[in-house]
Amino acid sequence: MTAEEPDPQKELLYEKLSVLPEEDQDLYRLYYTEGYSQEEIAEMKGVSQNTVSKKLRRIKKQLTEMCRKAV
Repeated sequence: MTAEEPDPQKELLYEKLSVLPEEDQDLYRLYYTEGYSQEEIAEMKGVSQNTVSKKLRRIKKQLTEMCRKAV
């Protein structure tokens, strides 16, 4: 695959991500795309690090299930 070719797996992931609530999309982006730590995100959002951790696990599980069903 060259740099110009789209990655079908990434496209599927972002398609499924787009149907999640905006808050979940934002958490995913901050952690997985922009590289903020859970502690930094918790501070930004005004919640505990445990809350961020739980939400990220739930988001990852939802995305995994949605992608598996789509294949």
